Amino acid sequence: MSDAASSPAPEQSSAPVQQGTDGPERCHLKIVKTADRDHYLPGEMVTYTITITNDGNQMITGAVVADDLSGDLQDGVYNDDAHVGTGTLSYAPPILTWVGDLKPGDSTQIVYTVTANNPDSGPKHLKDAVTGPGFSSCPTGTEDGCHLDLGSPSLTVSKEADRKQAKPGELVTYTVRFGNSGSDRFPDNDLPVITDDLNQVLRHSTFVAGSLSSTVPTATFDPTARTITWTGGLAAGEEGSFSYQVQVDDPYSGERFLHNTIVSPQSTDCQEGSTDVRCRAHVEIRLEDRTPPPPHTPVPTPTPTPAPVPPPAPVLVPPAPEPHHPQPQGHHELPHTGVTGTAVLAGSALALLLGGGGLLMLTRRLRRHRR
Repeated sequence: MSDAASSPAPEQSSAPVQQGTDGPERCHLKIVKTADRDHYLPGEMVTYTITITNDGNQMITGAVVADDLSGDLQDGVYNDDAHVGTGTLSYAPPILTWVGDLKPGDSTQIVYTVTANNPDSGPKHLKDAVTGPGFSSCPTGTEDGCHLDLGSPSLTVSKEADRKQAKPGELVTYTVRFGNSGSDRFPDNDLPVITDDLNQVLRHSTFVAGSLSSTVPTATFDPTARTITWTGGLAAGEEGSFSYQVQVDDPYSGERFLHNTIVSPQSTDCQEGSTDVRCRAHVEIRLEDRTPPPPHTPVPTPTPTPAPVPPPAPVLVPPAPEPHHPQPQGHHELPHTGVTGTAVLAGSALALLLGGGGLLMLTRRLRRHRR
């Protein structure tokens, strides 16, 4: 292993010693394991340090200390970077082993790192235990200072709108949901933060005053930055949400959609630059067709079709007189004169009328004369 070192030839003790002996001769190896944090987040690197100290008054040679990383490897990856000040290191997965000598009062440190999986689909615990010889403080690995269990608060977030489409003047309700699906609560010095950027949305809508509410404190709206920020503590398994409303501009102009994305550095799915669809909300704006109708074009009055001219009345031509055929003698029929009976009657009527008129005039004259 890297940075392995060998100690000088140890001085042998003149008499056997036992761990914890209260007499003038005492052999004891103190082992303490620590981490640079109390919890981890997906993708984070955890640095482990094992401090080994000869706190007795006897020389210790060939001591063996073993660190079992099997619990770490369910949720992380050992970075194969262990180094030590004194002694030698070897790694046979999942055991990291140190062998070394220490004079009374001397100590050495083993340092290595584990990077948590991202995403973390394991039990969300980085667990390990270190064991030493029987005269050490960690003979079984269950003693205080000999084992670590780092939990992982795991923040999941999502955003949604109550509709896929909206019209000018309508209200759109947004809801951001979050929860701690991990194995530990978020510490007070590392509370999760969710930022909801509304700049694009508020170019085409108005934030409804008083509409922001949160089931887990606290969510605030900054009208200058046009953002909503939520931060709060979440125990393992705890869930919450915040919601708010905007009113679509009416009249409406510009982009025909409302789009925004939430960001949370501590989350597993909505970190900066995430393309996860659960981190954004998209609402299409539907506009009525307000295109003015084309100008009215008068329809020309159709030219009346002239009435058909009736054909001229047929000219009635009287029939030509029948040729005179003298009747043979011996017949009693009068000879044909060319005049019909109708003509004879009409002529007789006219003669009577004229005669009557003349008689009337003559009568009037005689009466005047007699007077």
